[in-house]
Amino acid sequence: MPSSVPDLFVDADEGPVALTAIEIETINMALAIEWLRDNLICGVSLWAMMGGKPREPERDDVFKPTKRQLALRDGLWLEDGAELALLATSPHPTVRLLVAQHEPTPAAVLDLLADDLWSEIRQAVLGHTSLTASTQERIAIDDPNPWLREEAAEKVPMVGGRCTRCGKRVKRPDRFFTCSIRCSVELTAERLHDGFYIRKADLTRVGAWKPGFRWSTAVTKESGGIRGCGPGWAWIWFSFIPGLSARQVADALTVLIHTDGLDPDDAVAQLEDIHSAAGR
Repeated sequence: MPSSVPDLFVDADEGPVALTAIEIETINMALAIEWLRDNLICGVSLWAMMGGKPREPERDDVFKPTKRQLALRDGLWLEDGAELALLATSPHPTVRLLVAQHEPTPAAVLDLLADDLWSEIRQAVLGHTSLTASTQERIAIDDPNPWLREEAAEKVPMVGGRCTRCGKRVKRPDRFFTCSIRCSVELTAERLHDGFYIRKADLTRVGAWKPGFRWSTAVTKESGGIRGCGPGWAWIWFSFIPGLSARQVADALTVLIHTDGLDPDDAVAQLEDIHSAAGR
């Protein structure tokens, strides 16, 4: 049966030319690809639509190490206990997490990290083979995370590969420290509410922040409400002063800027100096 699809390379005066089934299929596929290219939605790449992996944000809420931090992780094997103790006080939580996960980290350093504000770090500490019984008992009583307290009460805590928020099994260890997108979104919401994270609006009032202390975190379960497109992401800023939440840091910067009259960048440097002088 003659095809109704016109051949654009045939002169109209020559009359219609029938195409084979393969030619028709090729034309339809080319048109489909062109439509996908011009009408892709929710940030999914053509490669993803054709069966490849979707493009992911550069940073997210999984303590994804930078190249420099990966080099640091490999170099931890050359550090002694004193250097590991120093790294355990690093302002960046990813560095502290790497120390908590490092097999030779001494028990005294783990005891220090057991009080970290980040549940991901405390979880790594609880799963460490060098953890002392006294530190484990303290976690079982004092940890603010209910499921970590329950596991710490067990003889052998089972915390590896579990959601930092609720304790369920992590399905995408390469992407989340949570069991699902839903849990990741809820964790972000809780941390924003508690001041553990701050948004850009909060950052605006201080005007400056230490570089390298922001991530993109999941804030909606599905991009644009379209199933299968993955979560919606937004930038959040977190503390660069160990022991303080992002909101506490922002409040301190506000005082230095609006009361003491410091330039925002100078206020950041001043707050770091105060922290260093306090020996925290």
